[in-house]
Amino acid sequence: MQYRLDPDAAARVAAFGTVAPMRERGLAEVRRTLESAPHPDDMPHMADIEDRVISGPGGSVPIRIYRPTRVNPCPVLVYFHGGGMVLGSNHSFEPLARTLAAVSAGACAR
Repeated sequence: MQYRLDPDAAARVAAFGTVAPMRERGLAEVRRTLESAPHPDDMPHMADIEDRVISGPGGSVPIRIYRPTRVNPCPVLVYFHGGGMVLGSNHSFEPLARTLAAVSAGACAR
């Protein structure tokens, strides 16, 4: 069986060109590449995006809250992203966080 990649996903992958495996590029280069990736033009609109800092026993943690509507109270989805605690940021996970907020009709905190 042959699998085909969705045309939109294929176009996004093609935009990156040829990319060496992560282990060959090193962590700093992988971070730079991830953070410089452009966001899609058609990300869901948010009524509000708020940056906050939460204090904890291990130090401060920056979070971003995406609200698709100004209706309060609303459900909240807390998204803990992967990345092995060495990759990813509010920028790199913004498209996913916006989508999660939009489809859940609630706020998404990450």
